[in-house]
Amino acid sequence: MRKLILAASVWVMFFTLTGCNEKPVDPITNPEEAPVVKMVISHEFNGQRINFNSVEYATTHNLVSFAELSYFLTDFEFKKADGTWMPFAYQALIRARQTPVDTLVFTNLPKGAYQGLRFKLGVDSVNNHADPALWPNEHPLSIMRGGTMHWSWNAGYIFFKLEGRFFKDAPIQGAYSYHIGRDDLITQYTFEDISFNYNDKVVVLPMRFEAKNFFETPHQHMMRDSALFSHSAFDDEVAEILHGNMSNLILKD
Repeated sequence: MRKLILAASVWVMFFTLTGCNEKPVDPITNPEEAPVVKMVISHEFNGQRINFNSVEYATTHNLVSFAELSYFLTDFEFKKADGTWMPFAYQALIRARQTPVDTLVFTNLPKGAYQGLRFKLGVDSVNNHADPALWPNEHPLSIMRGGTMHWSWNAGYIFFKLEGRFFKDAPIQGAYSYHIGRDDLITQYTFEDISFNYNDKVVVLPMRFEAKNFFETPHQHMMRDSALFSHSAFDDEVAEILHGNMSNLILKD
């Protein structure tokens, strides 16, 4: 009887162990099988790569140059074949002067077909008012990486920073500085004319940041003493007007 019980126990252990070894692999934990999606952003003015601090570019009302262009992209979502949107945890701090053509790399997507992408320029309200010191140093929202994009005198992040010079009356130059950042000044971009599936190994999504639109579309911005600076205070008309142009900044190439 003892031999019979012992033999039965051995067989139970055998089937238990072999069953564990045959457990299906979750595709999310098998990154070598997932497609690599690369969103490539080229920073341009009127279709030409921006040359920082070196070239003046003509808007309708001014000649402008660029010294600084930085912004946050967050809240990424991929549209699945059934029409639902799948959140994808990813935040990026773009510094165009250092990297005029920046590449965001998305890996480890769940298996399936995709037909759209959307994201926000800015930081959601919860993270916008959280303590930036809580993020690890390598995170885009941390003090180490994003400290210059956080107001030391005011709660919250600077979502978008554009600084440079312009010609007032030649040859006199003036400076401009636009810092856009407030919960109601976040900007969403949605692209539904893209498609890829799990069989694609590398997917490239070319995007163009068109800086001219910040000054032109739909509001034609004129540099004047009352409209050269913005820190997005709640009574800041300049920030609100220029935010109206920001929905046209990122375009699909």
